[in-house]
Amino acid sequence: MYAKTRVFLFVYVVLGRNMNDRWMTVQEIADYLHVSHDLIYRLAQKGKIPASKVGGRWRFKRESIDRWMATQSAPGKPPVQEHSISNL
Repeated sequence: MYAKTRVFLFVYVVLGRNMNDRWMTVQEIADYLHVSHDLIYRLAQKGKIPASKVGGRWRFKRESIDRWMATQSAPGKPPVQEHSISNL
């Protein structure tokens, strides 16, 4: 029975839901942004990245992170512009 439960959870969490609307962990966001999990913790604790604490753990919405990333830019450079394939 345990194996069936694990398979169901995998299918529901990974395959059955849109990845953009689920809450992501610190490690998942770190992997997604290709940075260390320590950096994500520091940004979340300082309120510099959109995050919520759920049960004492940081959680992130990918859609919010994508919007936040689009507003970030290096000093002296304009913010990143999002382009759809039809605009290229």
